[in-house]
Amino acid sequence: MISIAKELPPRFIKAIVLLTALMGATTSIAATLPTDKFDGKVSVVTEHWPPYNFLDEDDNLRGSATEKLRYILDNADLDYTIEVMPWVRAYALAKNQPNTLIYSIYRTEERENLFHWFCPLAKSVPQYIFKLRNRHDIALSNIKELKDLRIGVNRDAYAHQLLIKHGLKEHEHFSTTTDVSHFLPLLLKGRVDLIVDTKSGLQQKLDKLSLPYDTVETVLTLVDDMVCVAANRQSDPQLLEALSKQFESNAAN
Repeated sequence: MISIAKELPPRFIKAIVLLTALMGATTSIAATLPTDKFDGKVSVVTEHWPPYNFLDEDDNLRGSATEKLRYILDNADLDYTIEVMPWVRAYALAKNQPNTLIYSIYRTEERENLFHWFCPLAKSVPQYIFKLRNRHDIALSNIKELKDLRIGVNRDAYAHQLLIKHGLKEHEHFSTTTDVSHFLPLLLKGRVDLIVDTKSGLQQKLDKLSLPYDTVETVLTLVDDMVCVAANRQSDPQLLEALSKQFESNAAN
């Protein structure tokens, strides 16, 4: 058997010994460096959107989607807070702040790569285009015909993105707001021709004004799809794994 050490010059042997010692020291230091661990704290943002997520008369957060999400987060043993705010602000926070969840949100092609998705939170959530019942001059068969009318829509909502996708332009064909409830009074005054909402959401707004539901009627179904929970792309893997397990468990049951 040949000894490699005997074949090498002394200076090379010293270099190997020194390099080995340095590698060992580096490994030891790395093992003692602190690591960031997920502390289980999650920020959840949503909008006032009855009957899925809304504040009641006592400012308590309620809704079918809210109750389901709370059940999921509690079972995942997560420390979370839920804050209600205008959709445009909630959407911006969820896109830019790690460990932030947003609900109830439609999963669309435009949004697909902006978030991690957990679906469904609700399987079918239709939104409609409404007009005043006495507007007999308005009769639509498809979304392209909206270009001749004035529409009110929530900013950065799925309906907003859908109108743009179909070639409609803000200020020319539609107006946006951070609170879709602002558009019902405008509809009643004739300042917009159409608004976008869910049937139950619009019913609640009409109730607050002491108006019957037959004040309005549907013109078109704009969207009928599931809504989800979306997580910021930079969220901790432990959070994402916990949510995945809970949604899988709920789907199995």
